[in-house]
Amino acid sequence: MTSRGLRSGSALTYGARMKRVSRVVSALVLSTALAAAGLGAAEAAPTKVLTKPQMRAALLTVKDLPAGFKLDQSSSKGTGSDDVQYLSNDPGCAALTGGLNGSVDRSTTATRDFTLNHGMEAVQVGLTGFRTAAAVRKDFSGGTRLFRSCHRVGLDMGDGTKLWLAVQQKTVRLDGNQTFVLTMKGRYMSVLMNMALEVSQVRNYEVEVMSLGVNRSAAYESRQATALLRAQTAKLVQHLR
Repeated sequence: MTSRGLRSGSALTYGARMKRVSRVVSALVLSTALAAAGLGAAEAAPTKVLTKPQMRAALLTVKDLPAGFKLDQSSSKGTGSDDVQYLSNDPGCAALTGGLNGSVDRSTTATRDFTLNHGMEAVQVGLTGFRTAAAVRKDFSGGTRLFRSCHRVGLDMGDGTKLWLAVQQKTVRLDGNQTFVLTMKGRYMSVLMNMALEVSQVRNYEVEVMSLGVNRSAAYESRQATALLRAQTAKLVQHLR
């Protein structure tokens, strides 16, 4: 089965599944660094520079996305991860369960989700504020250490489907900012899925962009994530002036 072969009615059903997958995977990945670094709510308190509403105002909007993307209103209902279970396979990925069990305090994070083609493509942008730049570095290093030993993630989606993702990570400098790059790829319901997550340290913030698509190449998702990360970083810096 491919996305081209889906009829309109089934595409909506399949798209709903894909949107849920994107929300679960992004919550899993973006929550992990806090759990891995062992930060508590006190250390990861919201920055004094921007309030939560101001952080949301600093996020990219649909006007900043490529043509065709729409705001994913369903993301406000949560990740839908309550019935998702981690499949033990790669011991190095065990700490990822912290992103699924709701134990990570996300009060410091503002996110916005977008979707295209009935959920066949998804983008999430996010900002996480910390009290100090040192706290950002600690969080960042915790995530990179974890994914250095995590190479294959399995998820039981709780609806009769399973998702296995091959994981690769690297750290680069992007426009002078230390940037964590994570790519995941696998097959879900017989179609190829590629995801690129890029996280940059910018002052006392982490700037996060995830790009996920069905039957798109890994290179395409990485290019899109990098372009949006640059745009999101520029908008944050503008709001910090």
